[in-house]
Amino acid sequence: MEISNFSSLIEVGVTLNIACVAIEYVKSYTSVLCNQVFNLKSQIESSCKECLDSLIDETTIRNLPNANVNGSDTDIIKERLISRRGSLVSEISNKEKTLKEMIKQVCEVKNISSICLWFSILGLTGLFLMGFEDSGEWADNSGIHLYWTILVLFSIIFSVLGWIRGNKEEPLLKVIDYCSLRFSIFTFIACMIIGEVLFHFLKTSILVGLVESWWVEILVFSMFLTYSNFIASSIEVWNRAKKGQNKIIKEKASLMDKCTELNNSINSLQGVGNVAAMLTTDVVAEEE
Repeated sequence: MEISNFSSLIEVGVTLNIACVAIEYVKSYTSVLCNQVFNLKSQIESSCKECLDSLIDETTIRNLPNANVNGSDTDIIKERLISRRGSLVSEISNKEKTLKEMIKQVCEVKNISSICLWFSILGLTGLFLMGFEDSGEWADNSGIHLYWTILVLFSIIFSVLGWIRGNKEEPLLKVIDYCSLRFSIFTFIACMIIGEVLFHFLKTSILVGLVESWWVEILVFSMFLTYSNFIASSIEVWNRAKKGQNKIIKEKASLMDKCTELNNSINSLQGVGNVAAMLTTDVVAEEE
């Protein structure tokens, strides 16, 4: 079994990885994923709407019965409640905008593009190596197998470090920057050169026989590795989306508490007005 047996799979992997790089930079793939798949934007809008709908409307407050309690007119309290309601409506609107900006950052996974670019170049290298493969029963492609295995090992190190590194913008050791596409390109070129050096040192060692004995497993694993970033990035976006959902739920609960508190104050004022109206009615009845 040779690399060429998986040529179609490699070509699709290269295309998907390149497309992921382009989409992430042009349309923000992860942001679209959060909004379309996890419906975070819709959840924010529905949560804020629910808070607004729970508020007693301003007209109802203005139509509350007037009363005079201990020489104080309830009109003053009504104006305060109307002002509080207006402030709360503004707060809900601002919170909606803040949460929508927040989910853009929560769902942003900047390391996706650099790792996808790496696997794209790896796939192109595999297609290039196919041109040097010999066919036939006695063909010896052990050198190509060894070099491909070296590149696969470098790819494992690069991708795992990228997944662990995550979305951190500050370069590690001022060099390792998974938020930069140049880092992927230069690192892959460096690994190809190092791989070439290692190849010349190892091509006569027992490692060649070890690679040959495990070649089918290595080849199949390398095909899976080419697509692995889509799985890893989906898991990462899922975890970030869950954090975003928890944030939305928490903010909604806070706003609902404020709405409930305001509604209770309005209901209390309405109760005072009703009691005052009842007392006034009793006084008038007694005078008659």
